[in-house]
Amino acid sequence: MHQRHSQAYLTQEQRFNDGFPVAIVAVLAIIQMLATFGIIAFEFGHIFISIRLTNLFVGFWASLPFTILWISMFATGKF
Repeated sequence: MHQRHSQAYLTQEQRFNDGFPVAIVAVLAIIQMLATFGIIAFEFGHIFISIRLTNLFVGFWASLPFTILWISMFATGKF
């Protein structure tokens, strides 16, 4: 990648972003994605076992922020 300015002109955030490994973000995003799928699968299993004892289907609406998070992590990474 061609840099227009020397290191003196780069902000601390730009230097951090250039040196931060993308693999860490990818691993965290994959873990978040698998956790989301696990939550949804356990919610389906819980409904299948006993619909009377469900906890207001909390697994479905709680997985929405998780889904937004792992999609955002994949989107912000430089893949």
